[in-house]
Amino acid sequence: MDHIANRLQRAYNALLKAVSDVLEAKESAESQRTVRTDAALEHFYNTFQLFQAACDQAQEFVDSVRQRIGSECIVDEATGPISQKLIKLSEGGNKSGIPPLSATRLEQMSRAVRLLVLELQPELSMGRLLIYDILEKPASSLIIGFCSAVWLYIQKKSLSYADLGLNYETVVSGGQHWRLLTSAFSHISFLHLVFNMSSLWSLGVIESLPQLGLGIRFYLHYTLVLLTASSLVVLGLYHVLIHRFKLDFYRRVSAVGYSCVVFGWMTILSVKHPSTKLELFGLLSLPISYAPFESLVFTSIIVPQASFLGHLSGILVGYMIAWNVFQGMTDFWAVTISGWLILMFVISLKRTSELRMPFVHIESVADEIMPAVGVDSPPSRVEVRDGNSLPLTGSDLV
Repeated sequence: MDHIANRLQRAYNALLKAVSDVLEAKESAESQRTVRTDAALEHFYNTFQLFQAACDQAQEFVDSVRQRIGSECIVDEATGPISQKLIKLSEGGNKSGIPPLSATRLEQMSRAVRLLVLELQPELSMGRLLIYDILEKPASSLIIGFCSAVWLYIQKKSLSYADLGLNYETVVSGGQHWRLLTSAFSHISFLHLVFNMSSLWSLGVIESLPQLGLGIRFYLHYTLVLLTASSLVVLGLYHVLIHRFKLDFYRRVSAVGYSCVVFGWMTILSVKHPSTKLELFGLLSLPISYAPFESLVFTSIIVPQASFLGHLSGILVGYMIAWNVFQGMTDFWAVTISGWLILMFVISLKRTSELRMPFVHIESVADEIMPAVGVDSPPSRVEVRDGNSLPLTGSDLV
């Protein structure tokens, strides 16, 4: 045990020295990237890997001791309480002068180092190729690529907010449930796309935190929850405003963008890991504890007509996830919910759009004798979750 404790202590001291060198190099360079800062960061990365190896070896030792103690308690109870043996061992067997290493202390040290690495992560990524960051954030990278491809398609086809946005009248009254998904991944404004994707890239750190109860599986499961639940919350808020407060213009408000999910993940990370910082555009660094509300104020200043309700719904669902309201999300439920969403998307798109889908046939259950009744929708107004609030052609500005 002595050599394991000595190795862990040396690795820990070397790590602290490497951290000190990084901070000193960064301060001397006035936060600019120099050869010295790159060398200090590279040395810190190598030292951290050595410390991780020492922690793994120590953890294996602790696990083996636990297993051995359990076996001794079961097989040989006649020799006396095992706690007395441990006391004697700690009193007479530790000749090195190093305090006994407990599993709790080991976990605390490992957690402190992980938090330190997360705080230094922006500096650590400066000297690395982009491909390494993409491999560390595969889900975030895939979503960013998909949203960017959708934006290019929208620009090429000259689609508008009314074609893809989440609208109470079209979704609830018109049955266009496919808008629950298309609205989330659609961005009309380039600034809107950049703001959301920049925030999502910084939030991709969640994928690399399985030791804190997060990780890529958690990320995928609860991205699905955020996508569906936040859209339903937005519609619920519209419903209350329309029917309870008689604000009928919310029937004609449409929302697009990935903001609900982004604000939801900001909220989750602020609860699960409050020491993280959120990087925006590489220029702003916001403490994650206040990031949801800081970003809400920031977007309101940049885009005065940004959707307050859209952002608020993401924050509300994010708090529900962080407080374990949606416990029990497994691979089974994720696949099941995804399947139902895809089925809903295809069926509603077939019923309510002119898109041809010969592989899907839906039989009408309406009585052919009864006349068809339709409702003319009033002119639509558009409110973007992060982007500009623009009226459609020929519509009234409300």
